[in-house]
Amino acid sequence: EWFARGSDLTSGRRLGLTATLKRRDRCEGVVVYHIGPVLYDDPSEDALVPTVHVHETGTVIADDDPDILDVNRMPNVSRLRSKLGPLEDRNRKILDVVDMRLKQGRKVYVVSHTKDHVYLLARMARARGHDLGVITGDETDADERLRQLNIHASVYVTLAVGKENYNRPELSALVQTTPMAVDPYAPTEFVQVVGRVLRPLPGKPDPVVDLFSDRGVSQSFGMLRSVLGWCRTSGWTIRGDEWSEKKARTTHAWRVSRGSSGSGPTGTTTSGRSTGAGFKR
Repeated sequence: EWFARGSDLTSGRRLGLTATLKRRDRCEGVVVYHIGPVLYDDPSEDALVPTVHVHETGTVIADDDPDILDVNRMPNVSRLRSKLGPLEDRNRKILDVVDMRLKQGRKVYVVSHTKDHVYLLARMARARGHDLGVITGDETDADERLRQLNIHASVYVTLAVGKENYNRPELSALVQTTPMAVDPYAPTEFVQVVGRVLRPLPGKPDPVVDLFSDRGVSQSFGMLRSVLGWCRTSGWTIRGDEWSEKKARTTHAWRVSRGSSGSGPTGTTTSGRSTGAGFKR
């Protein structure tokens, strides 16, 4: 209370406008802590809530594989992504998912962290007859390239370019091909890339997000768990992940056994909406 009063006396008024807050020093949480009341919010995109689908790849990589370790013999996520990229069987499973989404009549956004992986997937997809465009940041005229991409049914991009430099409301399927983690206090990159398929458009199918589970790769699997945890906390439906589905069934059974009245479990209200682990609203 005293801090709030002091802030009112010394800080003055500031107006901020942002889609997804991002700071180079990763101190987004400090900024959020000081934000006052929301003066205006456009809820038009709130109705677009994606369903997350998890697809098992069957990939196995040992924790001590030298290809995924740095000079200090520690796991390195960039090396891991480079190791996963050329795996033919994994890539075929990724393109099977892209096939499925295209057959559903969707415009598909295929994202990878590495340029080599984007180019490889695009070559494999063209061999299947896919209508696609590619952008990695290497294009001499990026603006013109982005305009050309709007005519294709699927778009293959690197995360660095695709998370915020491409706006096409028709996109309704995100296929995230490489592992990424989510910081629960600042899930910026994941929120940005998913936002590409959440743009409202009349007649647009409900958006879907396709993620890949490398259960035999401990680092990749752990990163996936962080993403799914954030999705679950955000109220998104998760399909194809045994752990998430088991948790949902257990929670539902608990609520049924307790009835519709009374306080919910820690982290939920009586309506079942999450309010954060360890807290009750």
